[in-house]
Amino acid sequence: ARAIIFGGAGTTNITNALVNGNTFANFIRKNGTGTLTLNAANTYTGVTQVNNGTLVASVNQTMTGGLTFGDAASVTTAGTLTLSGSANSFAGALAVNSNTGTSANVINLAGGSTLSLTGNVQVGATTPGAASANARLTITGGGSLNQTTGAAGTFVVGGSTSTTNGQNAVLDLTGLSSATINVSATGTVRVGQTSSSNLTGNASTLLFPTPVVASGTPVTTVTAGTLAVGDAAAGITGGLTNTLTLGTGLTTLNVNNFNIGTGSRDSGDVGFAAGNGTLQLRAADGTSRAAVNIATGTATTGLASLNTLNLAGHSSDLLISSLNIGGGNRASDRTDTVTFDTGTLDATSVLVGTNSGATSGTTTNTWTSNLNLGGGTVTIGTGGLDLATRGATAVGTKTISANVNISGGAVTVANSVGLGAAIRMSNNTAAGNLTTNSLLNLTGGSLTVAGNIIKGDSTGAGTATLTLAGGTLNMVSNSIGGAGVANVTFNAQSGTLDSLSELNAGGTLTKSTAGTLNVTGTNSYTGPTAITGGTVNLTGSITTTSGVSVTGGGTLLLGGNERVNDAANVTLGSTGPNTSGNITFSDSLAGVTETVGNLTLSFNSTLDFGIGSGGQELIFASLAGHTLASTLTINNWSGLPYTLGTSTDDRLIFNGNPAALAAFTASFNQADITFNGIQGYQAISFNSDTQFEIVAIPEPSTTAFFGAMGLLGLIGYRERRRFMKKALN
Repeated sequence: ARAIIFGGAGTTNITNALVNGNTFANFIRKNGTGTLTLNAANTYTGVTQVNNGTLVASVNQTMTGGLTFGDAASVTTAGTLTLSGSANSFAGALAVNSNTGTSANVINLAGGSTLSLTGNVQVGATTPGAASANARLTITGGGSLNQTTGAAGTFVVGGSTSTTNGQNAVLDLTGLSSATINVSATGTVRVGQTSSSNLTGNASTLLFPTPVVASGTPVTTVTAGTLAVGDAAAGITGGLTNTLTLGTGLTTLNVNNFNIGTGSRDSGDVGFAAGNGTLQLRAADGTSRAAVNIATGTATTGLASLNTLNLAGHSSDLLISSLNIGGGNRASDRTDTVTFDTGTLDATSVLVGTNSGATSGTTTNTWTSNLNLGGGTVTIGTGGLDLATRGATAVGTKTISANVNISGGAVTVANSVGLGAAIRMSNNTAAGNLTTNSLLNLTGGSLTVAGNIIKGDSTGAGTATLTLAGGTLNMVSNSIGGAGVANVTFNAQSGTLDSLSELNAGGTLTKSTAGTLNVTGTNSYTGPTAITGGTVNLTGSITTTSGVSVTGGGTLLLGGNERVNDAANVTLGSTGPNTSGNITFSDSLAGVTETVGNLTLSFNSTLDFGIGSGGQELIFASLAGHTLASTLTINNWSGLPYTLGTSTDDRLIFNGNPAALAAFTASFNQADITFNGIQGYQAISFNSDTQFEIVAIPEPSTTAFFGAMGLLGLIGYRERRRFMKKALN
């Protein structure tokens, strides 16, 4: 091939077209710092090479050859190509081979103009010419880039396959108004070198356009079989990572496989630039589901890894077949995180944390995988949600740590036949040196499951913990955990628990910490209910619980009629340390009854009938125990002293014959029970001596004057309270 090489520092203008033949060249090369301007439509078929200076095409160019910055990897200068026409095209490949340090090669496209490419794109020489090469290309000026290849096309940022020289490659498209990259459904878009060696400096960056446009305006579209950000063994050292930065407007990724950090050594990071960027993800056909894989490489490496897909604050429409987070083998720590909070995420299956092959080395490492869901609508289909599952044998001491954090939005998980549940946690099929730990944290939004939440195979070590500290957990009459090693630790702290079937095969439901846990729907778990702090607001039912204990200053707030199992024994307060327990009727109630089992009073506690319309009844089967000198304070009681209550009065009733009544009065001194701030009580038998009611009476030792004043006070309090109830209702 013949070539014309332009050098020097001056300015050269060529008026006539450069064509193939004996006189002119099959390709041209721009050297030197000067400016070369082509003022005609050229027809030479070879490559256009820019090694230095500026090459200007003042009219449209339709070139059958390619475009190259740096005719060899040894070139260390940056060049500029300015395309002034409105439509320019190159049928050959676009390649950036030069090692330009911190300087970038530049293509200037004026606003309204388009650069069309039908060949492959590669930024970074296949064999870098220096030990730590820097390949840079910036396409800017407000125009548009359009690459459309045939089958199995490529768009690569980081072209090195070298096993000796590292390469840092950057393609900056932020200055464009739009970009279309279509390498076909069998093609590959890659950010990252494909070298098989761990080399200092290996990393690549692709930045999508960031024009100022209205939210949702189409800006960037990618069509490929695979979009990979760090999918090789090139190695990332010195704190570098392969990075894809999504731009403003709408980015549409039509790719069959979206891979981030899936190489045996590489790491990947995908996130948004500042602005109003949004994302749509589909398969290459534009309608089907795409597979998303993060850190799922199989080979072993000692390099630490940090892989992220961060969509926080940007509306995303994601249609996914399988979302796999974490699986690469490392003889080092690894952290992989997906964050989503706006829009829709629809995945057939989600796997958070596994290992995909045997590791080497005897190191102690933790592989952490995180899925953070902060808003939007998340739907997980019949593949279910799998947290921390053993994939293969590990060497050394390894821990798979899987964390799903839901802080907002609506998350729905279908039942999975394959998992045997909607959510499977900590599945470890073999004893040995691999531990699987999983945490499912709900602090806001809602989680609705169409199947059980289970701990998987427990042959190997591992823990499964579910924490409800806000938001709504709707179990839809499904269960949590199982017996023994299948136990799921359920920290019920605050938020809403709806329609729980069974908990750990009859385990205890414990409400801990401050705050309010709302229990709604029909809950049919059979184990005890323990309130050790805060409040359980029971507007649903727990009519199969075996018992209720309220300690630690906690409160059971009754929100309706007959919410607790009639046979459930109740313990109020505890000793060692001494803490109180409280039962309260909701202020909105009127005329409701709660029947429970035996009462054990272990420390000073409170019954509060609320300031509703009265007529509440609390009926205990009997008094089972009373720790000496423990007191019972009864507030907002609307009955009359010395008098059996009626249907409009609040009533504290025990089942039992006169012997049971006598046992009660023998256990409780007058000073042990207080009604509305005044000590003293009377036990009155009724219903043919099968029940007795505890009512107020001034303490017998009080003087007549203070006794009379106390009686008047109780009557006055009752009338004032009834007036308040009438006003409230």
